[in-house]
Amino acid sequence: MREPRGAGHKLENELLVGGVVFSEWTTLMSYEAHSCFVAGLDISTIIICASACESYLRSEAEDFDSPLYHLINVSDIPLDLRERLHGLRKARNEWVHSLNAEKNQEPKCYSTVYTPVLEKQAQLAYETMLQLLLVDQSI
Repeated sequence: MREPRGAGHKLENELLVGGVVFSEWTTLMSYEAHSCFVAGLDISTIIICASACESYLRSEAEDFDSPLYHLINVSDIPLDLRERLHGLRKARNEWVHSLNAEKNQEPKCYSTVYTPVLEKQAQLAYETMLQLLLVDQSI
């Protein structure tokens, strides 16, 4: 098991300059994502960061039916953040829908897939979530 990543993340300090208000579900998902990230639970971080982003976008758009792909495309956020969200969505889908992958590909097994690349994906997922949640600090 790796060492914990620490309770803070420098991006949090850089981005949080005001106040923000989220739905209770988004708050819960972002808290759980933080806990997973700090504990080094990379797959969980990716999945829960995507869930927090989806919850936030649904709440902001008041759209509880559309797929995440659509929510990202119609959101009023910077294009580079939209592209990062699509990357997070795809990374999440690789884990959530791994059994639907190509028929000739074996299902992923944690003992063979943990790599520094997975750790980097988790970091990018966490950073993307923070950037989305903290993009508008009007409080």
